[in-house]
Amino acid sequence: MDSVAGKYFSPGYESLSPQGRHVLFGAASYTPRGDLGKVWWSLEFWRSIVPKFLSRPKLDVQKMIGQNKAVLGFNLIWLTDGETDPKVLGLLMDQMLQRRWNPPMVGAEFRFDEMPEALRFFKSGRSVGKVVVNVSEE
Repeated sequence: MDSVAGKYFSPGYESLSPQGRHVLFGAASYTPRGDLGKVWWSLEFWRSIVPKFLSRPKLDVQKMIGQNKAVLGFNLIWLTDGETDPKVLGLLMDQMLQRRWNPPMVGAEFRFDEMPEALRFFKSGRSVGKVVVNVSEE
C-alpha cells in the first residue's frame, strides 16, 4: 500500500515477491506544498512538481508479466465524488460490519520458536488454509 509514490515506489515494487501487488492510492510526493505550488505558473510548480512528474518510475509490462507482479491504482477521491452521499458509504460500512463473515480456515498452527518449520511447511505447498504462528508466551 503506497500513498506517497515518488522515490519510494521503486524500492517497494522491487521488493515484491512473485504474485506481489503494489497498490497505489495516492501520490503525495507529487502534491504541491502551499497555495502557490498549486498553480501551473508558480515557480514551486516548475521547480519541484514537474521534475518529479517527469522522472516518475516507468514499468515494462512485459517484465511485469514475467515476474508475475502487479501495480494497482486506486483514487480515494472517487469515494467522495460529490455525487455519492457520504451516508451511503456509512451504510455500506455498517452492513459489512454486521455481516457474519466465515472465519478463515486454519490449516496449521506453530509456536513462534517453530518459525523455520512453519515457513518450510508454508513453502512446501502442502498447507491448506492459513498457517498461523502464535507469538504469545502462553
